[in-house]
Amino acid sequence: MDLVKGQNALDELEKSYTVWEDFMMDLDDSEGDHAYEEGKWTVKEVLQHIVDCERVFQYRALAIARGDKTELPGFNHNDYVVDSRCQFKTLEQIDTEFVATRNASLALFKSFDGDQLERIGNCGYPMSVRALGNLMGGHLRHHINVLEAKYV
Repeated sequence: MDLVKGQNALDELEKSYTVWEDFMMDLDDSEGDHAYEEGKWTVKEVLQHIVDCERVFQYRALAIARGDKTELPGFNHNDYVVDSRCQFKTLEQIDTEFVATRNASLALFKSFDGDQLERIGNCGYPMSVRALGNLMGGHLRHHINVLEAKYV
């Protein structure tokens, strides 16, 4: 969240989209299966993690915006990576998934009014819809920064 302080959620979703595009444009297919250290995720696994988390955050934002008062389920991101089957995906396939997922996030957040954006739900901790939009952008920025620093 520190990477997106004060941002409008929709603006952040749009701006961070270009962070992904810029990173993917410079990425070579041969780098997809690289991990900077034994036991660390590969580039493809980190990218898929971004996609998977955005899908979870979308659901949470939708549920909260629609007034769902139940505690929203958590998830184990490590288990998601293990079962992502990234070793059988190309970078282009992961990019296609991200583009579809981010476009869905943009459409979802464009559908929310001001009151819905300020609604707070229970994700195991209090979280507003607006904060979830910023979290999507900040999460992407965080992992792209890590990829640029340690992987490529």
